[in-house]
Amino acid sequence: MALALLDRPDLDFLCTLAPDDRTRFVGLIRDIILATDVTTTVPRTKEFGALVGEGGTPSTYQVVEMIIKAADISNPTRPLAVYERWVTGVMAEFFAQGDAEREKGLPISMLCDRDTVVLAKAQVGFISFLVGPLFMALHSYAPALQPLVDQLEANKKYYADSAPPA
Repeated sequence: MALALLDRPDLDFLCTLAPDDRTRFVGLIRDIILATDVTTTVPRTKEFGALVGEGGTPSTYQVVEMIIKAADISNPTRPLAVYERWVTGVMAEFFAQGDAEREKGLPISMLCDRDTVVLAKAQVGFISFLVGPLFMALHSYAPALQPLVDQLEANKKYYADSAPPA
């Protein structure tokens, strides 16, 4: 959508760039948007964390990629009341997808079956396996992210404490 909007002359704020610069910038936008693909989060987080942990310096692109990934899944780092509103909306979307899949006789996607998903456990898993490691890797590079990490841990504890026993 961002690139489609740039194709409109009235919205093309890149119109003053030289053609090569415009092409490079549009490519960067495309790459950064694609960086939000959740299937790449775990491997990129491990690479970034290992690099920083070994004293290496990530490239500007690696930092930007991690920041955009973090922004994309940052809701668990927000105050609980805000995070809960996002959880409600996201789960409604997931359940609507699962309902549509069920209606069409398709396999129901992960976290989309309203009859089996336990919301609290789903959030603990989301934080434990995706959001937490990503923010911890970023935190190792940028310690000023500590307040977000603290909120993330508090939200994880809230959902862990409210999950039914296994």
